[in-house]
Amino acid sequence: MAMLANVGSFILFVIGFGLVIFVHELGHFAVAKWVGIKVEQFAIGIGTAAFSWRKGIGWRFGSTYPEYQKRLDDGAPESSMGETEYRINWLPLGGYVKMLGQDDLDMSATATDSRSYSAKPISSRMAVISAGVIMNVLFAIVLFMVCFQWGVKFESAVIGLVPAGTPAALAEPLTNTGTVDETLPLGLQPGDRIVSIDGKTIDSFPKIRMAAAIAKPNTPMLVEVKRNGATRTYRMLPKPDSVTGLLDLGFLPTNSTKLFTPASAAEQNHFDLALLLAGIEDSGVQPGMVLTNVDDAPISSLWQLSAAIDSSDGNLMRLTFADTEADTTIDLEVLPDPDMMTDYVGGVPLQHFLGLCPVLEVGYVKADSVAAKAGLETGDLVVRLGEISWPRPDDVTALLKQHAERDIQLVVGRQQNADDGTTAARHTVTLSVNAAGSMGIPLQYHSDSALLAASLTADEIARATSGPSGDTNEGAGDDGNSEPRRPAFSSAALEVLPGSQIVEVNGSPVTSWRDFHVAVLDAMAQHAGDTPRIDITLGIKLPIVSHPVEQEHWNITSEEIASAQVLGWHSDISVTLFEQLWYDRKAENPLQAVQLGFHETVDTLLLTYLTLDRLVRGSVKVSHLKGPVGIAELGTRAAKRGMAYLLMVLGIISVNLAVLNFLPIPILDGGLFLFLIIEKIKGSPVSERVQIAATYVGLFIIGSLFVVTFYNDVTGLIRQVMS
Repeated sequence: MAMLANVGSFILFVIGFGLVIFVHELGHFAVAKWVGIKVEQFAIGIGTAAFSWRKGIGWRFGSTYPEYQKRLDDGAPESSMGETEYRINWLPLGGYVKMLGQDDLDMSATATDSRSYSAKPISSRMAVISAGVIMNVLFAIVLFMVCFQWGVKFESAVIGLVPAGTPAALAEPLTNTGTVDETLPLGLQPGDRIVSIDGKTIDSFPKIRMAAAIAKPNTPMLVEVKRNGATRTYRMLPKPDSVTGLLDLGFLPTNSTKLFTPASAAEQNHFDLALLLAGIEDSGVQPGMVLTNVDDAPISSLWQLSAAIDSSDGNLMRLTFADTEADTTIDLEVLPDPDMMTDYVGGVPLQHFLGLCPVLEVGYVKADSVAAKAGLETGDLVVRLGEISWPRPDDVTALLKQHAERDIQLVVGRQQNADDGTTAARHTVTLSVNAAGSMGIPLQYHSDSALLAASLTADEIARATSGPSGDTNEGAGDDGNSEPRRPAFSSAALEVLPGSQIVEVNGSPVTSWRDFHVAVLDAMAQHAGDTPRIDITLGIKLPIVSHPVEQEHWNITSEEIASAQVLGWHSDISVTLFEQLWYDRKAENPLQAVQLGFHETVDTLLLTYLTLDRLVRGSVKVSHLKGPVGIAELGTRAAKRGMAYLLMVLGIISVNLAVLNFLPIPILDGGLFLFLIIEKIKGSPVSERVQIAATYVGLFIIGSLFVVTFYNDVTGLIRQVMS
């Protein structure tokens, strides 16, 4: 059924895309007829005709031209048949209007007939050439107008999460005079509503993403936010996103407090899995229920839950879910977990607590998955991968790259006794690594005990970055010599072997990573003040059979205490369980729909030109552009969401088609228009040799762009499937 829905959505998009092409060519056709030019063909698609129609002949498979010519040769009057052949060609990648005496690919094409294209004055030819893009712009206005008359929902412009180190987290608050306001802390906050960016009104999250993506490189943006009824202005510098590579501000939108209702078996599986991973699968929570209260305090959006958890100090919390239809409520008790620090080692995110890293385990194992077929179970500890024991995520990534398209051995152990760290039933499996460096096994951090992987070394901290492509911590010291900007963590001095387990903190037993983390934070709180260092005694069980617990003294610096105490808290209840918080852009009347449609068209036009500018400047890459496959995939997804979203995408495509078609590239409308301007200035047409050379250049540009975007589309889809 899902496949049929995808096919149906794809067909809807293809029809819509064909309509956009039809409208473009209709502009050329109508104006050509209006100025008296003979139109020989009106075609949707390129290549040979799949089927065609001509007045006086009717429908035919292939072209009607052979029959048309035969009838003329047999003496039939030309007036008995239509002069224009309407055809659908095999390759639906464009369209054209073939006029007498005009051929984009044959510059020598002329005709002495008074109805030929070349015989018409330059003003008439300019009108014909520009009519296609004008029709596309007008059509976009109509499409957007219909969308806003129906109403289209977008992600709201309310912030839900501001990760540390992002441009949003480092945003500078400004005074009315434009100077930095020292009385306010840096950074945007969850719950902030974005009002405008660089003076342009913002009403939805997609507009925020787009404004950042097309921002001028290395130029700060002024972002106006509304917080607790007051409006503030912040200055921030967009940075490339680690996934997309586009400039981004780094924050995420908030969700609503309503649990989403699965619309397919796949979505139901996702919902059930999210409940399982949160440990609330038997709580009675059902799709469609609403989270109404956190510890008796009412909430209206999910950022308020995140804020409450972050300020909980790890204390037990009570969440109330309500079923408004059944008039019932469910109370859940949730114990928040402490946040970890994150550094990128070798471009791989590594979570740790002051340099101490938890070991990895096998994540949720689905039936019939690669992990299940290999005999693995959820929670199996990763004891060894290849030649590395107790590997960290950066080790895993490096090993899998080395073993691409080869086999690798994985040794796992099932923990039998969390108190003494022993593992049993060690199991060795041989797995195949694909070309992308994946073995198909989900891995996650182990938290049921305080087992340790290798600690971060001084050299790793020096080379670590705040993101996949961020600056390293290496740099010049005060004396000009290269030295780490950030010193190594004091945990690097601990004599701890990978696979060791922390079982005590200052004599108190700990049985999980949370226990260990909280115990260290409690010890820090007891020694708060001007103490330059505190000493914590760790009881460590080495990965040696029958070896006694060893006592290690961990001398933590005041800088480390400060960085640990600003870490927040989180819950395993996933935001993906909740519906998005939507903003409904809907016109109150037809006149407002026309106004919204016009403004959206103008915004999209400017956005397209800015994208081209950023492409030249380098902040937008060719790899970010969508080719035919990517456009079809985007349009199919839009069609699945509903007709309004499909029309929205078609409106954007129509505007893009207008802009791109009017670029001064030979064989495009813009190139032909440029030749007409030159002809008007010099008093004679551009020479045939120059036009032919320019045509080849244009074909090369368009062909290269098609090949590159097609390759990017296909490889992107392959990556999605493999991930």
